Formats: sequence, structure tokens, C-alpha cells
Amino acid sequence: MRKFTYFDVVSAMRRKEIHRQTLKLSQSPSGSKSYLRCYSRARCQVEQKLSESKRQKYRAMAKAWSEKKLPPKVQRRYVHGNNSRVLELTYFSTSMMAKRGPKAIKEFTSSAYKQFGMRVVVLASFLDDGGRPAITL
Repeated sequence: MRKFTYFDVVSAMRRKEIHRQTLKLSQSPSGSKSYLRCYSRARCQVEQKLSESKRQKYRAMAKAWSEKKLPPKVQRRYVHGNNSRVLELTYFSTSMMAKRGPKAIKEFTSSAYKQFGMRVVVLASFLDDGGRPAITL
């Protein structure tokens, strides 16, 4: 299990503010070498502006994240594309996934094979109505 640090929590909770500060420092688009070089400095500057109560709260969150799993909101927060833009993920209701998911996956994999000769394996997981993990292949 991963051990989360205080800076991991600051980076997750203040990502937009750190992004703006990094753009300001680097004067380059996100993802560039200059941007990446300035990220750590921008994160430290944002962290220094935090109140002591926020620091205490983030330290407690880091401990909780290390001992338990991440909160779902943090888990699904973002996915980076090729140009480093942040994309919000969309999630389907569990009943929709349970009813239509396996059929949709089978249709997708068979059409991918028929059209492109591509073999695809999809592993999908979701919580069922009882809150237990359910997996379909």
C-alpha cells in the first residue's frame, strides 16, 4: 500500500492553484520542460501560504489516505490526456452497469475483432446494489 505524504495531499487539494502558479512562474504551456521544472517551486509557494490549521488538516488527511483507501472523489478526479489537460471522468450508475455493461463490452470487443482483427480484453469493475465490488470480463 502506498504511503501518502503531506505534499501529496497539498498537490491533490490545491491542484488548480498550483497549476496557475506554475504557469505564472514558467511562462510556458503546461507539460513543457519549463513548466515541469517550475512545478515543485510553485507547490512550495502555495504550501507556504497555507494557514497552520490547513497544514494540520492536510497532515491528518495524508495519514488517513495512507491507512485507508483514497476517497472516491480523489480516486476519480482526473485523467491526463496527451496534452496534459484535466478531464473529468463520467461514471454510470451501478444498475446500468450491471444490466447493460457486459452486453456492451461483448459488442465492442466483437466489433473490434471483426473490423480491425484486434483482440480486446476489458476488465470492468463496479459496486453492486449491496455496495460489494462486482467484476465482469
